[in-house]
Amino acid sequence: MFIRLFVDRKNPKSLMVINVASIRYIVHEGDGASQKCGLCFAHGDFVTVDHEFDSVVLLLEKATGSRIHPIPLPPARPAPQEVRSELMYSKSQGDGQI
Repeated sequence: MFIRLFVDRKNPKSLMVINVASIRYIVHEGDGASQKCGLCFAHGDFVTVDHEFDSVVLLLEKATGSRIHPIPLPPARPAPQEVRSELMYSKSQGDGQI
């Protein structure tokens, strides 16, 4: 089953035909007033479409004939902290004795 969605509604060339079976996650994108919908696919591809989250879920429910239960993405991992090691220095910082 396939659905058609625009990546950008203002650009008719941004129309995408999406295989519903390949969608793994559906997420909210954007702030409260202009929420878009993000789709994560089976092979890790991700696209943000210029449609409201609820309208995309409704399209998917009609296409599949079943209720859609969006699964939130896990929180992003924090950026690795800068590792500072005193072992990087080749000379002693003291009085010259090891």
